[in-house]
Amino acid sequence: MSENINKLLITEEELSDYIIVPYRGKFKGYMWADIKSDDEPADFEKPADACVELVDPITNVRKRVSVNVDPEEKRLYIEENNFNCYWKKMKNAIFQRNRLQSFLEKTGLPAYADADDQVDLSLYENGNRQAVIRHDRITIIGKPLDEAARILQSKRASAMDNKKLRYVFSASNRFVHDKACPLVKNISDTDFRASEELPEGRTCCLFCTDMMYIRKGCGDDFKNCRLYQQFFRRGHIDEKELGKLINEYQADIHIEDKDTLRIKCGEDQWMLSLKPDGQATLMHNNYIMINEKERYISGGFHDQNLLPGSSAVRALHYLEAYKWEGHLTAMAARKPEEQDMKAAETMMDPGTGADRRRSIWTRIRSWYASVKARLSSYKR
Repeated sequence: MSENINKLLITEEELSDYIIVPYRGKFKGYMWADIKSDDEPADFEKPADACVELVDPITNVRKRVSVNVDPEEKRLYIEENNFNCYWKKMKNAIFQRNRLQSFLEKTGLPAYADADDQVDLSLYENGNRQAVIRHDRITIIGKPLDEAARILQSKRASAMDNKKLRYVFSASNRFVHDKACPLVKNISDTDFRASEELPEGRTCCLFCTDMMYIRKGCGDDFKNCRLYQQFFRRGHIDEKELGKLINEYQADIHIEDKDTLRIKCGEDQWMLSLKPDGQATLMHNNYIMINEKERYISGGFHDQNLLPGSSAVRALHYLEAYKWEGHLTAMAARKPEEQDMKAAETMMDPGTGADRRRSIWTRIRSWYASVKARLSSYKR
């Protein structure tokens, strides 16, 4: 109550002198351009902070409601929640005042036969909606549509339901959105456009670029878009890396769980997993060699043994660079080394051949064990 002491006080009897103007949000957000004309003098005073004092007729308890008042225009601005809470009491006070004035002046009905007619709801108006008072509360309803507007609205709804139409944009600006972007609702039915392919010459919306790539890569699994976004955020995979994977390498993606993403890039499938510390592991599909150049992709996956501390971005670069032909070339290059190793194993001196073979093989196994131990220590 103390914060209202220095404010202008409006009694119940004075309410009938004002036009009641409800608003939504912060009062300063409306600015005077929305309420006053542009030709107001520079020294024009904005509405003063005030409060309406309401008195309970039974308990005589007094309640003060914060408002803003324009004394010159006789307009009283009240926040929507306060209006919905106290309008019934305010309306009764206005009705009683008008009835008394009508009786005393004997001028017939007062200027406002219905107190609801004393409420100005113009701040709620836009092209598609209007506000009405129902059961002493403000209710937002759609405006009646003419035939042309109804056709535009029907086309828009049809485009939004069409799974092939992934991209949405406005004819009046250069930005393109994913159809699930929250900014799509700001596009009017007249300017609304939809497309299967990314329109040329347009800029992707900063709020939904990742959603465009996810929708293209995951197909019908877009209902899990939030899981994809969380995975990419944890793996520090930005829109640039995601766009390269989906657009340049034509990859398909499917979220297995919050820690694992399946990626199909060409013929090969990969499992990219994130550990709690952010490190990535990458697994590649198993395959069986049919001949020297052909393979059959079988079930299951095998670990690619990325270097310790590898990030998800490095794993993506690895799988993007993988080519079966390149893998065959690398295997062919390793064959001479393997043959040299076998020759080293079979080197024999007269009388000491078995000992020599055993010695070389022992050294090779010892070297391999030491390398494996070092790698294991890095992983820990």
